[in-house]
Amino acid sequence: MRSNLFFKNNLKFVLYFLICIFFLIIIFWPFLWANPISNLLYAISEISSVRTEVIDLYFGKFILSTTVPSHYYIVWIAITSPLIIISLFLFGSLFFLKRVFIRFSKLNNDLNDMWRGDNEMYDIYFFMIILLSIILLIFKGLGYNGWRHLYFVYPSIIMISLYGLYLFHFIIKSKISRIIICSLILFNMIYLGYWNYKFHPYQHVYFNLMFKNKFHNNFEMDYWGLSNRSAIEYIINNNTNYPIKIGTKSFASLENSSLIFTDKDKKNFFITHELSEADFVITNYMPRRSRDFIIDKKKYKKYYEVLVDNKAINTVYKKIK
Repeated sequence: MRSNLFFKNNLKFVLYFLICIFFLIIIFWPFLWANPISNLLYAISEISSVRTEVIDLYFGKFILSTTVPSHYYIVWIAITSPLIIISLFLFGSLFFLKRVFIRFSKLNNDLNDMWRGDNEMYDIYFFMIILLSIILLIFKGLGYNGWRHLYFVYPSIIMISLYGLYLFHFIIKSKISRIIICSLILFNMIYLGYWNYKFHPYQHVYFNLMFKNKFHNNFEMDYWGLSNRSAIEYIINNNTNYPIKIGTKSFASLENSSLIFTDKDKKNFFITHELSEADFVITNYMPRRSRDFIIDKKKYKKYYEVLVDNKAINTVYKKIK
């Protein structure tokens, strides 16, 4: 059992941590360089007040980012994290919550009974990061294109999963069972490595084995339009009638995609927002909120696709002349 001296003795480390965090935020956030305090307060104010509405594709339905259901982030974490991580996390969380409940029910005046040793304290820290972050976003009622605003909690999820793995090793005495579990983890790591190599640079369109055949038309994929670069490259490399008119029916900007091309390539195409005049129309399956362009299959034919797990995340249609 620890005494209250634990907090006093470690207060300096907490202060060091806060000071380091402050300076690291400034170093890695150029916006703060001109006026760190004022710009930081301004950024916090803007982040806490902005409620920009974007379209989310969730379970096959388009919803506004300001009206996402409470299970939005939990579902996204569950379908885009490897199953082995999710399984170990649930197992570790179950025993962690059991331990916390038992300790809390027997809590006396010495609050340090909630944990015994640094490892148990770290477990509480990691779990609270996950829990409070999800609760905060649920309370705000915002959901922007998956769980990208919660990616920072993933290391904590990994740590709770490692706790689950430790429990497996501690509880299961059978050597064969241990070998099976280790083999499953190794196989999963090899598969993830191969998957990331095969589908580079579209690793952000990863869905685990439970959903890899169900994500198309049900959940958002390449919402930022990274695949637009490949689409434009294919168009200009397989056509010679320059300049080529290219447009997109999705909200992702082709102007941003064009910035990566050389000046020579830029002369071979130009972007049009009058899609009826475009020679090629690109879609990454995230429509605009207004002026949605319907592709008439009598006037356009499928020309090129970017595939992830045999599902199209970007499709190019060519006007039939």
